[in-house]
Amino acid sequence: MEGMGINHAHIKLYPLHGLGSEFQEMLTEEKIFFDKYKGYITTILGPKATEDELEQVRKLFI
Repeated sequence: MEGMGINHAHIKLYPLHGLGSEFQEMLTEEKIFFDKYKGYITTILGPKATEDELEQVRKLFI
């Protein structure tokens, strides 16, 4: 549901030089969570929800 809830410009940046011939996945260990909108959004992953939190969300839809 990307783009739902926050009006924002959607721009993707792709590097066009300096890449090796083999794909190498790059992931960050950093996790981030906002309980309130800070004026920007990020693609950095947040902490994983607990099973109880996921169950509460699931119950909202059944």
